[in-house]
Amino acid sequence: MEEEFTKLGILESIEVERNLLEEQLSGLTEEQMLQNTLEGEWSIKDIMAHIVSWESLMVDWLETTMKGEVPQMLPPGLTWDDLDVWNQQMYEENKAVP
Repeated sequence: MEEEFTKLGILESIEVERNLLEEQLSGLTEEQMLQNTLEGEWSIKDIMAHIVSWESLMVDWLETTMKGEVPQMLPPGLTWDDLDVWNQQMYEENKAVP
């Protein structure tokens, strides 16, 4: 059965998936959250900070769009080809945040 893409359906999917993520994370210790796992550099904490950064950007873009304006989606001087650079910048900004 194909999912219906309505505002309510999307919001319900977000809530279900967020709850599953929180359930998975709740069983981890602080040590496990801080252990480098992704390519030997990013910890689960870093991955969560990355997700939060992108969620925040999306909220800003949606709010700007709802005002009838065009959001600036990329930092000045970057293109979508620089996505790895931008992700690394976000990582550097958040790696020391508890």
